[in-house]
Amino acid sequence: MEAIEDLLFSIGGKAKNVGFKYIVDAVKVTQEDPDLVKGPFRNVYRKVAEMNGKTMASVERSIIHEVYRIYNAGYEMPEFLSTKPWEEKLSAKEFLTRIIMRANTSDGGAPWMSWKKMSWLQRQPG
Repeated sequence: MEAIEDLLFSIGGKAKNVGFKYIVDAVKVTQEDPDLVKGPFRNVYRKVAEMNGKTMASVERSIIHEVYRIYNAGYEMPEFLSTKPWEEKLSAKEFLTRIIMRANTSDGGAPWMSWKKMSWLQRQPG
């Protein structure tokens, strides 16, 4: 888990923020139960909420705020967190998913899922 914390520190994450802890917890729960990310992503939030005695909404909100703070810190993002040319930044869900995938495999891709199968990651035409 230190590798994830080090990564978050290197891109502007702050351990004092509860969203930081929830991101680390989300990685832990998906390592324990990889099936959590196969279904709706709220399952990950729900599990983290249960671990911390909080509501699912407060966990999601804290993660969103931490991701927002990280992007506004102005650090250079590693390649696996880079965005498409037309996007300023990733959504919190996309950010967290990429962190989880990076943590669960050494090459940055998870063997139990693929980017194309994760339909909730696909942006809807707006």
